[in-house]
Amino acid sequence: MRQKNKGITLIALVITIIVLLILAGVAISTLTGDNGILTKAVTAKKDTENASAKERIQIEVMGSYGEDGTLDLDTLKSNISAHIPEASVEGDTFPITVTLDGQTVIIDGNGNVEIQDETKDKELIEAKDIATNPDIFKKVTEGKVLNYGDTLKVTDADGNQVDLEVEWKVFYAEGNDIYLIASDYVPVSKLESQKTSLGFADNGNYNIYWNTSSDFKVTSIDTAIASRFMLNQEATFTKSNSNYKMTACLLDASKWETFRDTRWADENNVIGGPTLEMYTASWNKKYANNKLYTNANSTGYYVGTSETPATYYADMSSTPGYQDELYYPHRAEYNSCHGYWLASPSTLYSSNEMDVNYNGSVGTDGYNGNYYGVRPLVHLKSGIKLKPQGKDFVLVSE
Repeated sequence: MRQKNKGITLIALVITIIVLLILAGVAISTLTGDNGILTKAVTAKKDTENASAKERIQIEVMGSYGEDGTLDLDTLKSNISAHIPEASVEGDTFPITVTLDGQTVIIDGNGNVEIQDETKDKELIEAKDIATNPDIFKKVTEGKVLNYGDTLKVTDADGNQVDLEVEWKVFYAEGNDIYLIASDYVPVSKLESQKTSLGFADNGNYNIYWNTSSDFKVTSIDTAIASRFMLNQEATFTKSNSNYKMTACLLDASKWETFRDTRWADENNVIGGPTLEMYTASWNKKYANNKLYTNANSTGYYVGTSETPATYYADMSSTPGYQDELYYPHRAEYNSCHGYWLASPSTLYSSNEMDVNYNGSVGTDGYNGNYYGVRPLVHLKSGIKLKPQGKDFVLVSE
């Protein structure tokens, strides 16, 4: 009698292999994936580290309130340094950033302690979302805060660096309005178009001026541009004065178009320099303990350190702001240049314009004074995007 073959058949072997593969897939899926054991373990570890870092910092926050019930920044920094020496702290005003055990923690002035969301850190942010704090741009990204005076670069849609006519720094912010200023005096070699269209002369370095009152090629100020750049009392000024016409030249956006990149600034959003009122607004937000004030009549502006000034200049050389390159790029004569013009008339004479001098004064000189250059100012269009790049922030075109 023939015996039956009791060995495994090919079909059974294939089925067994398939079953094993299915079981292996289920096991791998259980271990890995968004909801896998390993992923959950990593997440749990990170959550534990986050909670530990947050709890340690919260303890220091609780012990850093003053007698008036407000959170004291200096005390908080001292407590963190003493009790958590391995932590690093960044920021001179709230919100501050604390880095501990690889975690980035944000503390605001109300004592709120939050672990920074790393998924949001990499997102582009709109300019209008960062202009809400009196002293600094409040939006924090990658543990950094965008401050007045920080340099902004520009990339195209593919992330390639765009070469600009000048380097730009953050100058002022109010609501949804962000303004950038050229980081230094602009050499006259970059002002050929303006020289032709505005009628000024130059000394071959940085200085621009008008030889006579008949040289002005712009004699009126657009009220919308004046308002946008904070020449709020333009309507009261005597339009026949030479300093009014010089202000008109500096505020004629169409004449400064060579400094406007259409990808991040709309038409009529670039001028030859900040107005006195915008200069003081920027200064006062950054240096609230050394404020500047303005006053005006039909001839132009007064400026000073009292609330209703009646002086023609203010000496700020003894203040911390004098050491700030955002306001004083140079503190000595630079290639024959003593400073830069402000797009505002002065009350001293009908021929005098406001200026910022290297010696620390916010003062005045005649339109034919050949000692001052320009620092163009740009108003960013809404919807512009920003992202961190090293120590700088990058403007990204749409």
